[in-house]
Amino acid sequence: NTLLSVTSGTMSKPLSSSLPSRHHLFLPSHSPQQHSLAALSPHFHLSIASYNTLSPSVLYRSLYPYASKQALKWKYRRSLLFKEISSCNASIVCAQEVSFIDQWRSAKELTEKYDGFYYVLGGNKHGSLIMTQKNRFECCEEEHISFAEVFARDEDASEEEFALDANVAQIVVLRERDEKEWKSGSTEENQEESHVHHHTSPSDNHGIILSNTHLFWNYRTPYIRLRQLLHIFDQCLALQTKYPNYQIILCGDLNFTPDTPEFKLFFGYEWTEKDWDMVVKSADNKERRLQWLKKYIFERKLPRVESVYQDYRKYFPYTGKDEESVENTTLWEDDHPVFTVWANYHGTLDYILMVYPPEEEEETEGNGTTIVQPNDSDKLHQPHKPWLKNVGFLKLEEDTELGEGIPNDVIPSDHLMIMGAFEKIR
Repeated sequence: NTLLSVTSGTMSKPLSSSLPSRHHLFLPSHSPQQHSLAALSPHFHLSIASYNTLSPSVLYRSLYPYASKQALKWKYRRSLLFKEISSCNASIVCAQEVSFIDQWRSAKELTEKYDGFYYVLGGNKHGSLIMTQKNRFECCEEEHISFAEVFARDEDASEEEFALDANVAQIVVLRERDEKEWKSGSTEENQEESHVHHHTSPSDNHGIILSNTHLFWNYRTPYIRLRQLLHIFDQCLALQTKYPNYQIILCGDLNFTPDTPEFKLFFGYEWTEKDWDMVVKSADNKERRLQWLKKYIFERKLPRVESVYQDYRKYFPYTGKDEESVENTTLWEDDHPVFTVWANYHGTLDYILMVYPPEEEEETEGNGTTIVQPNDSDKLHQPHKPWLKNVGFLKLEEDTELGEGIPNDVIPSDHLMIMGAFEKIR
């Protein structure tokens, strides 16, 4: 079966109506081939999806001239969105640019599988949403971050940073219930308690400190995204001192690509002179900007970060012919997908990150004994043993499958949904 996307009366390339790759997970340790989620579900413990769903409040016809009229209508896209999210059966879904939250909370496709709907509203009438699998998780704590408020308290912030009313983040501390408990089925009591924050002992079972965000869009201001991301990391790490058995995972549209200063800093790559210029030149006061970088970035140990998709192109090399995408891959330090956005802009902006406390420094005494000395800026960070490891990811479409661009009559957003599979290691 195929669908034909009609653009200004002309036919574009046919698109698969089922897009089978959309529903195939790749687990390198189990098979060189990708398989259906149902076939591989016994081989992983849980899965987390992240999806920028393209809010109607920021959708303009001029940005998507290739799309048919129906492909841009919210009623049509809503149906595709809910079906796509439901069909991937993720244990947790992190969505960005979510509008009309009541429609999400009442959609049958979603309420059949999810009972946790944690939402924070940003500017422009859209926000971020976390949905959790029915009966499986209980919320211990929930925190909302308004970056406009964060920067308003900061004497180093510029006027542009004060205006970040649309940028928000959410952090939800989720305890995973006992498997027998959550697989026993839905009860009225469970449904009524899905939004109740329980005062569970931090040492009980295992859980996730989950953050979902959409960072500042302007590529000329990497400094802003650096500060936004560092603030999220620090908030999550502070929570981990209370919940030492919980894994930190951050999802979202981070609005930077793998060749940018933000990416390089947190993934441990050296900055070039160009990177320094990008971070500093946008400052009203360059000396103050350098002082901030020294104090908060280079005189402290940064969190360690791993990405679910960092080895993607080792398994699925880019075979497309888009010159911009080919050029991008030569600039990147690792093997992330060439794109998660395929519209008037092509690039990778979406991530699922596993975040770990900074490594402790080691010192050697005169007798050769090694002692661990925590960094002064990291006194709050307690020893943490991960309980989850990433074992796979959702395979993404090739550009040859996407036609001129998305959204189209099959895919409802200009971003692709990404998803990681995780297994327990303790």
